[in-house]
Amino acid sequence: MKKALIDAQIKVGKDNLGVRISQVEDDEFPVASPCYWVDCPDHIEADKYYYLESDGSFHKNPNATHKVADLHTDPETLLSEDADGNKTQQWVWNWDTEAWDKEDI
Repeated sequence: MKKALIDAQIKVGKDNLGVRISQVEDDEFPVASPCYWVDCPDHIEADKYYYLESDGSFHKNPNATHKVADLHTDPETLLSEDADGNKTQQWVWNWDTEAWDKEDI
C-alpha cells in the first residue's frame, strides 16, 4: 500500500466534493496543514485520481483520463458530423462509470 498526499484546499471531482491527490509515495514525510497523508492502493496516481473525504474513497479525475487531443484525433473516438460538418455529438463525463461517453447534441 502506498501513501497519497492530500491537498484539502483544492476541490475536484463531481460537484467539487473531492480533494486533490498531489503526490503518491511509498513513505510519508512531514507536510504542513491543510495537506495530510492517507493510505491508498498501489494503482492510484497523483492528479489522475481524487480523494473523497466523506467516505475515504478514490475516484478517477475526468480531466486526466484522456488527453483532449486524443479524443478529437483518434479514429475510434471521433465525433459524428452532419452534412455541413457540424458536430452532432459531444463528449460527456459519466460520473457513475468514470468514463467518457458520446452524447448526441
